[in-house]
Formats: sequence, structure tokens, C-alpha cells
Amino acid sequence: MGRKICVLFFLLSTIGWAQTIGGSWTGELAVVPVLSLTSTSFELYFEFVDGWTLTSRSDFLGADGWVWQEVGLKGSLGFAEVEFTTVFGPKAPAFLYAMTRASASIEGVDIDLYAASVGPDTASYFSGGPSGGMVAVVATDLDGVSLRGEIGIGARLTDPWAPFTITYSGLDTYTKDFLIDPLPGGLEFTYFQLTLEGLSICCGVSFDLEFSFTKWDGFEYIKFFVADLFQLCCGTEVDLSVTFATNAKSISVEPHWAGLEGCVQVFGDVQFADSLLGGLELYGFRILCELQECYSIEVLTAFRPDLFYVVDDELLVAPAHVPYQAEPLFDRNEFEYVKLSACGAACCGGTWTLDIWAFFRETSGTLFGLSRIFVEMEIPLLTNFSVASTLEVAIPGGPSLSIGWAFTF
Repeated sequence: MGRKICVLFFLLSTIGWAQTIGGSWTGELAVVPVLSLTSTSFELYFEFVDGWTLTSRSDFLGADGWVWQEVGLKGSLGFAEVEFTTVFGPKAPAFLYAMTRASASIEGVDIDLYAASVGPDTASYFSGGPSGGMVAVVATDLDGVSLRGEIGIGARLTDPWAPFTITYSGLDTYTKDFLIDPLPGGLEFTYFQLTLEGLSICCGVSFDLEFSFTKWDGFEYIKFFVADLFQLCCGTEVDLSVTFATNAKSISVEPHWAGLEGCVQVFGDVQFADSLLGGLELYGFRILCELQECYSIEVLTAFRPDLFYVVDDELLVAPAHVPYQAEPLFDRNEFEYVKLSACGAACCGGTWTLDIWAFFRETSGTLFGLSRIFVEMEIPLLTNFSVASTLEVAIPGGPSLSIGWAFTF
């Protein structure tokens, strides 16, 4: 009882000192084929004096319920901007992850310091912990050359396509991504990486240099990279990279083709055979026509449907690294879609949007090979309240309908 009273007192004190209180409530409800709550999130923020902000976010996912709880604090110490984030697993309950970031700029040198820790694996939550570490990143510009140094002490700054992930496994499986990966072993030297960009060779040609040293391998590699070393015809450019490792040397010649852009966009790349130019491989093309303001029609045809992905509504074609969160644009046997987009004025200065996709497959049996129809619509009903709906009709198959909302205060 005493602990509950202390927590309640802390919350009431926090609210009392806050100058501004706000938040949001978002959610998604599956209507067809089965009525169920897909997800809902509650977020609160409290703004205090001198720009400090305390945030709280609670995520409830499907039948699993309250899966993630995140608390954050950010503000300024005068000489540095500070941000702190901690994540808990209410289902255990357990501490999962914490990260502190301090950023400062001193005499043209940008400094970012990260400290992160992860809790032990516990019921339903898997992280590979416990562990903790730090990463320091220093960046500056020296006479037109960009210099960036990165050193890890028991942790590593992750790549966007391979972030550190904590997984929850219950009735369903959910993941949460983080920027810093606290590696096992504690506060020991982990790695050092140095990157130089814009080093000049001659004749207007510049190159980038990257050097890596790790705890496990010692010297790992040094890499030289020259972008657009020379140009071939038809907008084709060639990149050159040379990598020296402890037991090997590799040379990579990477031609790339920007394609054609405008109302018609062509996707493809240059192919080499036995060090000779073998031709252009076309992955597909897209035609986009603006009918009038806010109204457009788009047609995308893929010759290599397996190379087309979507990440956060952004199209990726034959990426060098496929982000783990990427989803294939096309289902099995699909190769083309036609998209209609429209928008217009809505309540309170907002804008309604409507997107309709019709996907087609190679096999016949339906009208023009139509495989599915996908519809997305968003309408603001009030200044701080909007609804969105998603409808998908698979042919053959059945419809699925979901309704979402966003309320801010």
C-alpha cells in the first residue's frame, strides 16, 4: 500500500509541475472477417520549465494486451541536448532496455555519446541480455573532407537494415527496434570505425575511406570507395570500391543506372559478363500521370516482381540490403498494379485522402487477371480527430476491413 501511495504522489506531483500536458490515442480495429482490436496506443507528454519533456507510451497489441511500456525524458543542459528512453515489458513484468544520448557541438565538432543497457531474457521477452555498453561518435569537416569516428565500448551502433531487436512471443509475436546494440561482455573495447568522405585524388575525382578495427579480429578492413568514377552512355555510372582485409583483397566494380524519370520511370541496372558490358537488365517501369491537383493515376509493371519491396509506404527496387521490415510489393504470381489517388478539403482545414490499388497476376481465370483490390482512406472529422479505413478484397478469397483512428489533445 505504501508503494502505491508513493507512485500516486509522484504522478500527481509530475502533473502539478508540468506547464503543458498533452497526448494522443491511436488504434486499429479489425471489422471483417472477425471483429477484434488489432492495436491501440496511449501517449502522454508533460512539458516543464526550460523545455524539458517527459513522455509515456503504452502499446496494447491484439489479444496479448499490454506488451510495451516506454518512458522518455529529453531536454537541454545548456551545453548538450540529452535524451533518455527506457522500455519495460508489462507482461513479465520486467525491465527490457534503456538508452541515454547526449549531443553537443563544440567549435564545429559534433559529438554524440550513447549509453545503453538491456535486461535479461524473461517470460515472453527475448533480448540476449543482460548487457550494457557505450558508443561515442565524433564528426567534423576538415577543409572539405568529412571525418567521422565511431568507437564502441561494450556496444555497437546498428545499421538501419539490421537494428537491435527485442522480441515478444505470446499469442502473437511482436518486435521493437533500437539504435544501440549492447553486446555481451560488459564495458570492454568493442570496435573502432573511421570514415573519411570527399578525399581528393585529382582531376575532380574524390573518394571515401572507411577503416574498421574490432575486439574480435583486430584490424578488420580498410575500404576505398569512389562514386561515379566514370560515366558510360545512357546515364550509366560506375562506382569502384577496393577493400583490403587481413587475408584478402577485393575489388568491386558496381555500375548503376539511374533509369528514366518523369511521367515514365524505368527501373533496371547494368549487367557485366567477363568484365565486359553485357547490356541493361530492366526490372520494370512505372507511369504516373497527374490528372489534376490531388488526382492521379499510376501503373507499375514489374518484369522482376521479386525485386520490388515496400518499407513505410516507400518503394524499394533491387536494394543492396533488404531491410528486415521490408515487405514484398507483390503477392505470388502478381506483376502489375493500377493505382488511383484522390484528395480534397475536409473538416477544420484538413485533407481527406483516398488510394485504390488493383493488382494483377500472370495466371488467368479472373477479369484481366485481377488478383486483389486494396483501398485506403483517411478523413479528418475534427481538428484533433481523424479516422482511417483499409479494405482488401482477395480474388479468389474474401474481404478484410479494418478501421483506425487518431485522437490528439
